[in-house]
Amino acid sequence: LGMLGECGGDGTAESAEPFVSVWRTTTDDESITLPAATSLASIDPPPPFNYDFQVDWGDGSPPSTVTRFDDPDRSHTYAAAGDYTVTVTGLMESISFRDDETWDTKPGADKLIAIPNLGAVGWKSFENAFQSCRNLGLVTGGDTSSVRT
Repeated sequence: LGMLGECGGDGTAESAEPFVSVWRTTTDDESITLPAATSLASIDPPPPFNYDFQVDWGDGSPPSTVTRFDDPDRSHTYAAAGDYTVTVTGLMESISFRDDETWDTKPGADKLIAIPNLGAVGWKSFENAFQSCRNLGLVTGGDTSSVRT
């Protein structure tokens, strides 16, 4: 899965091991959205999370670049139903399937089926990271040494 790297002193992930996840779509033209969190809700005032990563969607399409929690490039539509390995490289400080405002589960939680490698992408929080991911089985690997919640 690539060489294990470290986060740079400026908080960026340099040559880091990627975050690898597997998603299952059940119909053609179905979308997934990487659920980036806005901030750490349990701290007042909540510090924002940083994002600056590339996404390989696993279907041969061009990679996307995501630079903020609400970046439209966090979403991708697959032409055909199937299992897709999504690979994230760069800085992704948090993931959360809970909406920070409504506390509802974000759409797509049931599509995430495995995380073969959490990677070393600068994780800071897993607060409600995999809430309601009822089909999520395998979760392995990764550098979570900077995770606070």
